[in-house]
Amino acid sequence: MTGSLPKGGENGRDLTAWELTQLYSDRTWIWSEGGGYFAPDGSFYAAVGSDAPSSYLARGKWHTGANGEMCFQAIWNGQSGKNVERTCFYHKMAQGKILQKRGDTGSWYVFRGSSGHRNEFDKILPGDRIKAKFGEVRAKYLYGILM
Repeated sequence: MTGSLPKGGENGRDLTAWELTQLYSDRTWIWSEGGGYFAPDGSFYAAVGSDAPSSYLARGKWHTGANGEMCFQAIWNGQSGKNVERTCFYHKMAQGKILQKRGDTGSWYVFRGSSGHRNEFDKILPGDRIKAKFGEVRAKYLYGILM
């Protein structure tokens, strides 16, 4: 899959903050054991986990910026404690595809390409689809943790 990508994405142009807002706002990014919701007001929340030790709830903010950047920063709470994490993804348009990489050291991959091919963007669904998971994780594994 990476053979057709521009090496390092340097041949592409950065997505604008407006374009990124259109991709993420009022959408839920579904992950293997949960997901995160990017609210239109800039708030972010997430729920992950399928058992007590691996379950976490998060609340924070998300934003888009220069250089194709979309970041979210949140306080993650679990049975093992809480910590603040900031995660950024960078986006470029190249050869009619949107490329993405995680952080400054990640590798570029096709985030959204031609239809008919599975892309990471297929996991970003309209609306708040994590609310039920948030309540389930909180009730089942993290009862009493204030968010």
